Amino acid sequence: MTPVPTPPTFQPDILDKPIINAPAGEEGAPPFLFEFDTGNSSGFEEVRADRPGAPTLILGSNASATLPIVVSSEADTGVDVRVVRTDGLPDDVCVSYVPDSFTLQAGEKVRLKMHLAALNNRTIPAEAIVVWMEGAGWEVGRSFFLGPDHGRAGVVESNPLP
Repeated sequence: MTPVPTPPTFQPDILDKPIINAPAGEEGAPPFLFEFDTGNSSGFEEVRADRPGAPTLILGSNASATLPIVVSSEADTGVDVRVVRTDGLPDDVCVSYVPDSFTLQAGEKVRLKMHLAALNNRTIPAEAIVVWMEGAGWEVGRSFFLGPDHGRAGVVESNPLP
């Protein structure tokens, strides 16, 4: 299998679209796609959509949160799908998926949960996180921003006392 180059992951104009890597010699649509269900997420301090592209999820220090992911079949046959990696995750955040692999039948939607746990004293600015899933040789990625600061890296706000 010849690797297919991944488009640049962190360009704002593609952050709201899936990133699709097809198997060598394949054309057309992938057998599955997925979306983050931010409306049903829990445990985040805030979920923001004020930034172009992907949403920003604010995860506090020593906190845990859950982000549902809806995977939809785009094929007329079943396909085995698995989460293969999570790119861009800060060192102070751990992630797990339930389930992390499943069989998606034709026309079916499967909900899985992405669990995030932050360590103490989160200070990392918002970063683009890309979740990658693989099925039938196709690799599909989606992104969101994760951070404690609403994406304003390096900005310090202060209110001096009178």
